[in-house]
Amino acid sequence: MSFTIWKYPVSLGEFKVDMPQGAKILDVQIQGNDPVIWAIVEPDNIIVKYHFFALPTGGEIDVPPPISKHIGTFQLPNGLVFHLFYLGWE
Repeated sequence: MSFTIWKYPVSLGEFKVDMPQGAKILDVQIQGNDPVIWAIVEPDNIIVKYHFFALPTGGEIDVPPPISKHIGTFQLPNGLVFHLFYLGWE
């Protein structure tokens, strides 16, 4: 069993990312001009879809907070602030 850290692009709004099952989300930050997620993964695990939502400050989300997990907050180069939530995997 070996682990590594991979990064994934973040889309604004609701989006899904293919990651190895059991990935542990570490952080979300801006790299260059783009938001990215870093996660510890076991590359040999099967790939599943991780479900996220990047919500702008003042925006609304239909999923109640107990169901979602806040990953982090990031600020785009244009000054807009977003909050990344993890909603589960399928």
